Amino acid sequence: AVAVAARASTAAALLADGTVMAWGSNGNGALGRGAFTPTDDATPALVTGVSGVTAIALGGGVSQLHALALLDDGTVMAWGSNALAALGQPVSTPANPTPAAVAGVSGVESIAAGQGFSLIVTGTGDVYGWGAANVGQLGAGTVGANSETPVKADVVGVVAVAAGQQHVIAVHGDGTMSTWGSNSFGQLGIGVDSGFRLNPQSLELTGISGVAAGMQFSFGLGANGAPWGWGNNLNLQVGRPQGSVTNVPVALW
Repeated sequence: AVAVAARASTAAALLADGTVMAWGSNGNGALGRGAFTPTDDATPALVTGVSGVTAIALGGGVSQLHALALLDDGTVMAWGSNALAALGQPVSTPANPTPAAVAGVSGVESIAAGQGFSLIVTGTGDVYGWGAANVGQLGAGTVGANSETPVKADVVGVVAVAAGQQHVIAVHGDGTMSTWGSNSFGQLGIGVDSGFRLNPQSLELTGISGVAAGMQFSFGLGANGAPWGWGNNLNLQVGRPQGSVTNVPVALW
């Protein structure tokens, strides 16, 4: 194994030969075995018909989990729940246990999966997404209907993205960040903790080399390996004292 991914009750491992193995819950065909059975499996098994994989991502929850695989030719395959069009397929297909190529996607450098939505970053620094858009998760300035086809986010110069439950963090080539989507607990880092944002919001923090997103909280890796956190800290998940203001990035140590 060279990489792993886990979400809800499902896990997957990317192997050095470019194949993927998965285990745990197979709800909505999340194990990618071409069938909805077994319901659960503690024994890792190969994902059907997937090879040349360079990255994997899992998104969603127990009842709506989906998976993405980035291939070495810059295309993406998806499987699992399609309840909100997270697979980039018509919602008339609620789930697909067999990995299938996402139409209209090429030149992809990185991937991310959230709660019912999916994101890609292309080699030109553009971000495209599909699936749920009820709180602006796709960063395209629109809200409402799910998108079965990729739409371009209003952001440029991106090198990587992280998808939380309903929010997104993007890292730019110059070490800055943009965020969009749900901000119910300040997870966008913009100084308020309410509502949502349909368009990417620029943050002042610089020198960021990596980001991660949880259910309603966020992290950034700054200069010299310094971690920053913001968002929901009710269970101390941001690593700050109880009651600390976390709607802007704060240094954790």
